[in-house]
Amino acid sequence: MYKSFHFLPAAVLSLTSVMAMEMDAPEETTGWNHLPRELQQVIIDQLNAEEVVKAAQVTCEWRDLAKDERGWKNRVQNDFQQEDQVPPIEG
Repeated sequence: MYKSFHFLPAAVLSLTSVMAMEMDAPEETTGWNHLPRELQQVIIDQLNAEEVVKAAQVTCEWRDLAKDERGWKNRVQNDFQQEDQVPPIEG
């Protein structure tokens, strides 16, 4: 797949940058629309849960990318690690 893009800094992949690119340029010249869907998914997968929820509200295509189960599984594992869980109440 597009593993060579893992080196891109977080600022390049930020939701703000992607949204600005999508909204400021006419559709036929927008770089985002010319990216392969697999690469779009890789970029969306770099966003945290809050950013993905916001991105899902931009377009139907972004919503479909945001609904990827693999991406959400990784987000939940990264955002809600075992150390963040409250221990069970014994009684």
